[in-house]
Amino acid sequence: DLELRYLPVVKLIQDIVSAGDIGRLLFVRVELSHSWARVEVEPEQGRDVLGLGTWYIDLLDAFIGIEPQRVDVFASYPRYAGLMEWGAFTLQYPDGVVGEWLINPHNAGDWELRMKLVGSEGEGEANLMDGSYRHRTAGNSWLSGNADCSRPKSGFVGMRESVQAFLTAIQGERNTLSGPEPYQRIHRSLGALRQAKQEKRSITLGY
Repeated sequence: DLELRYLPVVKLIQDIVSAGDIGRLLFVRVELSHSWARVEVEPEQGRDVLGLGTWYIDLLDAFIGIEPQRVDVFASYPRYAGLMEWGAFTLQYPDGVVGEWLINPHNAGDWELRMKLVGSEGEGEANLMDGSYRHRTAGNSWLSGNADCSRPKSGFVGMRESVQAFLTAIQGERNTLSGPEPYQRIHRSLGALRQAKQEKRSITLGY
């Protein structure tokens, strides 16, 4: 259930990148901020943030679409009293492309989920929670707009679009956006990140 890949604003930013409006893609950051760390669990369980990584590494994959060559864990504070960690994870791809996933579960305010993209000729930003976005080429003014999702009665943004894509695929009209290849890349990336975190070193992928 990789619902974030199905957000209308993600599709719109993908189209901007594909059209070459910001040049060759060089950098993608996904930044998640929420208050989940305030929910206590048993200390021996802890709250390993990499357990949430599937959805957010998938956002990197939705734009980059290849497997990283190396991964690093630059910051991951240890668990304490069963609360969730904070983390910063970097994935380095061929041709100098870099992906970042930042997660701060200690925010007292509302959930925030944002993306930033940098290209050789410009940049783009998106707020995935409300569908707002903006982009510009180097030296020019920002162009902004909104491509919000269909608001679910429960669950996360993108849920309705994800379910609709699933039902459409069952009816044989078109495939979903997620399939075996993205899942394999995501899980191999997460496995390498977990190894990097445990061993406190960079991990090079060699599949």
